[in-house]
Amino acid sequence: MKPLVQALVGLALSAASLAAAATVTESDMLGSPAQASAAQRTIVIDQKTRWITVERGEVVTFKANGRDFAWAFNGMGSSFDLNRIAPAGALDRALKNQVTPGPRQPAPGPAVSRLGRVGSKRGFFSRRFPAPVTRPLMTQSRA
Repeated sequence: MKPLVQALVGLALSAASLAAAATVTESDMLGSPAQASAAQRTIVIDQKTRWITVERGEVVTFKANGRDFAWAFNGMGSSFDLNRIAPAGALDRALKNQVTPGPRQPAPGPAVSRLGRVGSKRGFFSRRFPAPVTRPLMTQSRA
């Protein structure tokens, strides 16, 4: 019985230490403030702006209500309210920010098909059911 208790105590302590060491901060999720000189593009937010789409890894300067702020979208988050990163008073309403994978960055998570191949372009069903042979349509010409 004593080895079982020792094993459970050891397991509980290791789980607690892993949980304390593996905390994810808001900066890890959303990105970090940046210098305006490092920005790759500028987005002007006006009354017509409904949402914003940026690429992961991109540095953007925002201009809203006469205030400027720059942000580096190097976090893990994919969608969040822009008010979470904007300075106080810069935005007068909620705007959704969508972060897409960059052109050289794959989407988060492994690309494993059902057969276990990484990066497979063909799906599970295309291996079982081949694509039908396409033939040109027969048309009648009227003279």
